[in-house]
Amino acid sequence: GHLDAIINMAGIFAMHAKMGISSGTYLLTQSRVVLKYFGLLFFPYSQNLDHDLPWSAGLFDGVTLPSLLVVILLIAAAFRSARRFPLISFGILWFFLTLSVSSSIIPQKDAVMEHRLYLPSVGFFIAFLAAAYGLIKHSRWFVVCAAGVVLSLSFLTYQRNALWTDEVKFWEDVVRKSPGKARPYTNLGLVYRKHGEYSKAIAAYEKALSLRPPSGEPLSRIYTNLGAVYGVMRRYPAEIALYLKAIAADPKNYQAYSNLGYAYALVGDYRNAVKYGEAAVKMAPRFDEAWNNLGVTHARMEHYQEAVYAFQGALRINPYYKEAASNLSLAREKLGQS
Repeated sequence: GHLDAIINMAGIFAMHAKMGISSGTYLLTQSRVVLKYFGLLFFPYSQNLDHDLPWSAGLFDGVTLPSLLVVILLIAAAFRSARRFPLISFGILWFFLTLSVSSSIIPQKDAVMEHRLYLPSVGFFIAFLAAAYGLIKHSRWFVVCAAGVVLSLSFLTYQRNALWTDEVKFWEDVVRKSPGKARPYTNLGLVYRKHGEYSKAIAAYEKALSLRPPSGEPLSRIYTNLGAVYGVMRRYPAEIALYLKAIAADPKNYQAYSNLGYAYALVGDYRNAVKYGEAAVKMAPRFDEAWNNLGVTHARMEHYQEAVYAFQGALRINPYYKEAASNLSLAREKLGQS
């Protein structure tokens, strides 16, 4: 997203040191990323929402050095040819200048993200069209080749757009292209769960866990999502165990606290249900679902006054929360209120 304020640079570097990615490692990796971006712009066949590109271990790791040399030569050529080919030079420099926001020495969590190409691609196409125009003047065959390229790209665009309309096929395509990355499997699990394919959702989440996702919040989220699938399947002991793992991985995961409290209520362990439900609303007082879940716990305990208070809390946050409104009505009936 856009930066809304001036960010303390020392804070940025401290944050990324915590991520374990040095500025040098990030810069070396980005030299390879730049060539990948060029490949996507020339022939966008391998588009992927969540690329899996390993960090460069050093200057002589794989194609890191050749990639870095290509980047340096392109920038040098742009400056050297500025007078002779001003549009081409401008396009190349525009590309690298606008890309430097995400592809320089300030590490980002993800090495490759296609949306980072939106603004830099303007420079790429300026340079490409300027060069193409020069070739057209000297070769009719170039026009034929250009038409073939346009038709090919149009076909690829049609295929890609069709993929975006089917979220299951879309995320299956992502995991096919990034089979060694946990996050695509996590998102595929969410989609399978949404479509009621619970066995496939469980398999996707378990695959994500087997790929050793980052500890903390990402790991906790997978445990929470997997627990929710077991909850829908009414396999409560497994659900509870997973929420406990989620909380152990990230003690600030209020969704896991709320879900755990609700799961405990469903198995009749009201002491723990209240404990975790109250912890959830304390951690996230604006989380309407946590208030509703706590209200359900109190209603099952026949503590209807407390249930009414909790359901009202959910509706104060979200007046359109139909489930909370229905639960509030039932709780008031039990209290003899209108």
